[in-house]
Amino acid sequence: MALLDHLALERPVIVGPSVGGKIALDTALAFPTRVSALLLVAPGYSGMDYDQFPGGKAVFERDETLSKAASDAWSAGKLEEAIEHLRQLWGSALAGSSLDLFRLMVRDNPEEVLGERSGRFETR
Repeated sequence: MALLDHLALERPVIVGPSVGGKIALDTALAFPTRVSALLLVAPGYSGMDYDQFPGGKAVFERDETLSKAASDAWSAGKLEEAIEHLRQLWGSALAGSSLDLFRLMVRDNPEEVLGERSGRFETR
C-alpha cells in the first residue's frame, strides 16, 4: 500500500501478469477497499488461504486434481488424455485454434511444453 499511497492512488485498477497477477490478487484480498478492479493475466496461486472465500477450496482442489490427472496421463504416454485434462484445467485458453496449436506444440516438443513450462509435469 505504500506505493499506492506515495502515488496518491485511492482505488486503482491493478493489472498483473503471471507473478504480478498473484501479487495483484493478494493485494485486493488484503485491502479490498483500496482496489477498484483487477485485470489478471495468467495468475498463479499465491499461497493465500482461499478456504476463507466461498468456493475457493473447491476450485483449488479441482485444479490440483486435473493437474495430477494430466501428469499421470503424460507419464503413462497418453498424450491426448493429458491434453484433455489440461484443456479442462486451463479452460477457454485452450479452445479452438489455440487447442490445435497446443496439440502441435506438444507433439513437436512435449518435454518443453509439458515439462519445463508447466513446472508440474515430470518428463519421461
